[in-house]
Amino acid sequence: SEVKKCPKCGGEMDRGIVGRARIGGDWFRWIPSESIWYMGSTEKAVAFRCRQCGFVEVYSIEPGKAKS
Repeated sequence: SEVKKCPKCGGEMDRGIVGRARIGGDWFRWIPSESIWYMGSTEKAVAFRCRQCGFVEVYSIEPGKAKS
């Protein structure tokens, strides 16, 4: 498979998802995963994180069904 390059620094990006946690407030973290399904998640998105600078890009798996 093709290696995705970071648009900010040109570093290699790893595939994963963004998980949400609620501990005293909402925060998000990137979770490495080859699958979009993680721990019963119903989110239909994939996230790529740069190994060098930490930049994260998130893409909808079903872009035509996105709510406005």
